[in-house]
Amino acid sequence: MRMTPRLLPATLLLLFACGDDGTITSTSATEGNNTSTATVGATMNPTETTTEGVPTTTVPTEGSGTADDSTTQVSTTEPVTSTDATTTTTTTTDATTTTTTSESDSETTTTTTTTGDGCSEEVPDPNCTGSDEGLIFVSTPPDGGSDLNDGVTHETPVATIAKAIELALACPDKCDIVVSKGTYPKSVTLASGVSIFGGYTPKSFIYDLQANTTTIVGSEARAVQATGLTESVRFHGFTVEGKDFSDQGQTSYALWVKDSADDLLSVERCTLNGGDGGAGTSGQAGTKGDDGGLGGNASDASGGSGGTSSCGANGGGGGSATDCASGKGGDGLAGGDSTQGGAGGMNGASQCSLNVINGCDDKGGTGVAGNLGDNGSAGNAGSAGVAPTGAFDANGMWAGTSGGSGTRGSHGRGGGGGGAGGTDKEPFTCGNTTHLGGGGGGGGGAGCGGASGGPGGAGGGSFGIVVVNSSIQVSNSLVNAGKGGKGGKGGNGGNGGVGKSGGNFGLGKNSGDPSDGGGNGALGAKGGDGGGGGGAAGGCGGASIAVARVGGGFVGLANTQQAGAAGDGGLGGDGGFEGNAGGKPQAPDGGDGCQGAAAEEQVY
Repeated sequence: MRMTPRLLPATLLLLFACGDDGTITSTSATEGNNTSTATVGATMNPTETTTEGVPTTTVPTEGSGTADDSTTQVSTTEPVTSTDATTTTTTTTDATTTTTTSESDSETTTTTTTTGDGCSEEVPDPNCTGSDEGLIFVSTPPDGGSDLNDGVTHETPVATIAKAIELALACPDKCDIVVSKGTYPKSVTLASGVSIFGGYTPKSFIYDLQANTTTIVGSEARAVQATGLTESVRFHGFTVEGKDFSDQGQTSYALWVKDSADDLLSVERCTLNGGDGGAGTSGQAGTKGDDGGLGGNASDASGGSGGTSSCGANGGGGGSATDCASGKGGDGLAGGDSTQGGAGGMNGASQCSLNVINGCDDKGGTGVAGNLGDNGSAGNAGSAGVAPTGAFDANGMWAGTSGGSGTRGSHGRGGGGGGAGGTDKEPFTCGNTTHLGGGGGGGGGAGCGGASGGPGGAGGGSFGIVVVNSSIQVSNSLVNAGKGGKGGKGGNGGNGGVGKSGGNFGLGKNSGDPSDGGGNGALGAKGGDGGGGGGAAGGCGGASIAVARVGGGFVGLANTQQAGAAGDGGLGGDGGFEGNAGGKPQAPDGGDGCQGAAAEEQVY
């Protein structure tokens, strides 16, 4: 059954359905046998008036508190002198009014009785037409609905709107769907040419929107959606509840329409409530930088090896002593970052004179310790997003603004290796001996920089209506957005790795003789600590938008819509500490995420 939508006043929030059956009885006393009787009821049919003994007048007026036309019948009785009762009967298809006038001490008593049958021309009304033809019926299971039924009569309704749409599409001329009171806990995908009407009494399928709240509760992100409509669809008389989310930054849509032009979709007398958006995901904490390796100890005249570093900031090797020449300690490495590592220590002076007079009482010099490796610098903090409205992607799905990542701390620098001790070579007059100096200790490996924290994810949005590249009409409906999700916290920056100590030095040969022998080597230097990683920014809160128009989408509104509450931004992550120690310098914290937008309408 195809019904043409009636133009309704733009100032109404949500009009209740017409057609409540009812009886109104009033009694009044008048003087002089003058009586007037008024019957006010919802009627769509011609009025037949019969009056015994008196003239009558019928006047059409505006409706009596319903969305449908109403007719007021007025019967006026002229003064009479007879003592007989005068009876006036006004008959319509919908109502009967009886007025009895009798004379007693110049008083007249009027009794009016009005009944209505609930008929409506605004929507399919099988109760009035007496025909189930061209309709698919839906009821909840307690009211007899089952998807094993055929759905083609009010006595055999199906249980889900999805099944009803499947059956309606199989009709020769595409049936419409009428849905009785109740809650239907699954999302709905509208189909071209199939209109859906809520607000019917279970079993009888009398249309009474005020008494029969019909609710669709979204089981997915989009509670009701339509894509690529090519034929007109009316969606009438429903309360739609978008799905509430708690996490993962998920977004809730009550009604989502894409690629459906020419006002093919008409939304009438609905309440559309976007669900709450989910909180954004928290950013992962940055990992701690790897510690450096210990510098190797010298072995006699051989220098110790430099400590290793996973980020390439190795310590320098210790110098080794040789015959009449001792090695300088090796320089530490910088691990790929721009500053050079610690310089190696110089070797001790060797005494290699073979002068028979002066060459006997001399001693090799002590090596010089390597230089410390520099500590790494702190990473930078992540910046907060500045787009509270978020954006829609090519598929028409909304995404908020995540926080910015920080940067890692820079690596420490490797410690310099210690220099070798000087060698002492004796002339033949003193035994012709050679006392090698001791080797230098290896420099310690540097700690690596701590990783930055991961960005906080955006909170999920909440939308009453989203129209993407489409044009629809919405009348006499209430559109609400829910609460946007809170932005996720930015991840903390990782602490820097610890630079390790250099190796021990070797003793020179015969070094116990204060006036003779090789010199001792020197200690390797400690590697620098890695810098702490910067904290990441928190994600922006989710947007709360009643009506979103995307890609030139248009929504003709003859209703009132309102936004909900925007989501709060997530907190920024803490910066990491240098060298994994709380008392050392700390990288900056990430910025807090922006608060989401809240608006009745937003154009994207």
